[in-house]
Amino acid sequence: MSALGLIETKGFIAAIESADAMLKAADVHLLEKTQIGSGLISISVTGEVSAVKASIEAAAAAVKRINGGGLVSEHVIARPYPELEKIFIRGFPGDEDRDKPENMTPPGKDASAEEEIPAEQDVQAEEEIPAEKDVPAEKGVAEASSETGSRQYGISQLKKMNVSELRQISLTFDSFPLDPENIKTAHKKELISAIMTACGLKED
Repeated sequence: MSALGLIETKGFIAAIESADAMLKAADVHLLEKTQIGSGLISISVTGEVSAVKASIEAAAAAVKRINGGGLVSEHVIARPYPELEKIFIRGFPGDEDRDKPENMTPPGKDASAEEEIPAEQDVQAEEEIPAEKDVPAEKGVAEASSETGSRQYGISQLKKMNVSELRQISLTFDSFPLDPENIKTAHKKELISAIMTACGLKED
């Protein structure tokens, strides 16, 4: 991400108008909508510096055209520090691939070599794979249900995760001790405790 754009409005209509104007004006990604209180709503977007600046200017102009106004403040942060990602639940777009190596093919090997394996060898390899045995769940393992299935997390595994990962896991629960606003500001220990509580387990 090259820039972070923020615009604060008073009233829901002004917030929707500003978000629509930003997305239409430039190639930016809508990051988050935050209800601050007293009718104040903050909309944040990310993208290239020039695109974010153009989108914020367009949003400010659009809100000012609404009867009664509603624009409270606007700001653009060029090249924000990566740690700012912890403030946002969704995280910055594209950061998930930041630490992945570009090429996973070992040196000296051609990726196309995999295509030369005869079909018979593939079938034989599949037949030799032993059937997985049902393993009882360990004590202190949390199950997080989501739309894509069921995942298990041990207490030690949760402690190794960063705050951003814990927040994303917390949002997958249908019933959770913390609401989304509290999840966004909760510390790591609070998130782990809430996840274990949601799964009916106690932390050792």
